[in-house]
Amino acid sequence: INIRIILDEVNHPYCEASPDFCNWEHKYMLYHALEAVAPYAHTTVHAKYWDRWDNVDIARCVEILNHNGYRGKIALEYEEGPWDGVEGAQRLMKDVLAAL
Repeated sequence: INIRIILDEVNHPYCEASPDFCNWEHKYMLYHALEAVAPYAHTTVHAKYWDRWDNVDIARCVEILNHNGYRGKIALEYEEGPWDGVEGAQRLMKDVLAAL
């Protein structure tokens, strides 16, 4: 993951990752890339529903963060999908809270 290379090179406490649950180039990266950058995330992560990838396991994403000791904020973002924006954000919040 190129982000890790950059963060390792910069090696500064103000330079960190801000991963986004669904914003990866390839579907196989949904969990693999999150696992790779989670140790570099300290203040903000984006939990997201986005119909770009089917059936994203929000609980698994939260578990990856928990396993890596993440204690920062989780911003909710509903990109696109079967619900309107409010309903999508509410469903996402419910799923994230259930996984914490």
